[in-house]
Amino acid sequence: MTLAMASGVVPELDPLATISAAAAAGFDAVGLWIEPQNWDPALQRNAAAALRDTGLGLIDVEAIWLRPGRLPDTARRAVDIGIRLGAANALVVSSDPDISASADKFAELCDHAAGAPIRINLEFGPFADISTFEQARAILAEVRQPEAALLFDPYHLFRTGGVLADVQSTAKEKLSYAQICDAMVGPDGLGLIDRALPGEGVLPLGDFLSALPPGIPLSVELRSPTLYAAEPDPLRRACRVAQATRAFLARHYSDA
Repeated sequence: MTLAMASGVVPELDPLATISAAAAAGFDAVGLWIEPQNWDPALQRNAAAALRDTGLGLIDVEAIWLRPGRLPDTARRAVDIGIRLGAANALVVSSDPDISASADKFAELCDHAAGAPIRINLEFGPFADISTFEQARAILAEVRQPEAALLFDPYHLFRTGGVLADVQSTAKEKLSYAQICDAMVGPDGLGLIDRALPGEGVLPLGDFLSALPPGIPLSVELRSPTLYAAEPDPLRRACRVAQATRAFLARHYSDA
């Protein structure tokens, strides 16, 4: 199984430093936060060289936002950057509440990626207008291109009212990779308030993993103020996340 570090683990680092931190922490792959307007040929060459030199895979480039109106050229350029770097996936979220319009733009990105070894993944969550599994599923039902995929983040799934059956009911061919993290509740015991290291929160994370296709690549997404405060050094933080996640996965799969 491929275990990747999402860019949100070390958001203060630039792409090159993110690659270095993921490699030093022992991840198999890394995700990169891409800002197309700031991505020049030198950064492209250096990022490609860093991935090659470390041997890391690139699990995704993020985040491509779909907004009301036409699909911007920057969205296509982000996909192009991912393709040139060898990314397996591009992560897309939508702040366009019109499901049909979101589906049209999502389909445009899939068309743009046609023939390239990259999947276009739609992520849902309360931070976006396409916020629930049902909304995301409606978009995937409209988009027929083989590049289209659905990305599950257990934190967003459960805090938007999703259930394990949502994962189980999703066709395997629509799942390219998944995110993994745990979550903590508020002091009143109600509501998920922040992410947590796998095995240190309240999510049914083992059941979530069992609902996914066996061996699916996983990206540890721990964009967490609590974690940042506990481990202000990004390299130490990356190492802690890698160690905790691998320990949890070893426990889960030894019990499977």
